[in-house]
Amino acid sequence: QTGFEDSSWAELAELFRILWLKKFVLLLMICFSAISWSYYIYTATPIYRAESVVELSVRRPRFLGQQDAVIDDTSRMGSMSSSAELFNTQVLKLQSNTLRKKVMEKSRRYFPELAGDDEELSRYFEKNVSIDLIRRSSLVKIAVRSPKPAVAAAVANLYSAEGIEMVYAL
Repeated sequence: QTGFEDSSWAELAELFRILWLKKFVLLLMICFSAISWSYYIYTATPIYRAESVVELSVRRPRFLGQQDAVIDDTSRMGSMSSSAELFNTQVLKLQSNTLRKKVMEKSRRYFPELAGDDEELSRYFEKNVSIDLIRRSSLVKIAVRSPKPAVAAAVANLYSAEGIEMVYAL
């Protein structure tokens, strides 16, 4: 055997000897960590996230009925220099206080526990609702976080439905 192998075995033996001497301290640290981790897992409130994806369009939505009529109002888009500007305008409408208030009102009807102060609910929506334009697409992602999965899903769906109605003024 070479001197290198002897020294590495000696270092390994020394490490195990030190660990054996400090076994109670190590065991205490492991137990404390496990108890802390278990307490956190048991007491932490789970946060659910619901997402809704909305496709924005340069044209108004088409309504196909018995006569296959298509409503297309491009006159209001003549002032827009590009579709990117139009998409940004539509996203700003989705992020507006007006839409937030509409969604808050409807949310209260479905979930009475959301009743309370308008300012408090508005801050809750500001903090837990994100509306972002997905890069290089005409898609907008509406994400809602809530401790209750039904609330998160319903608010995301309400934002989508009310947002489409507001953006296209149906």
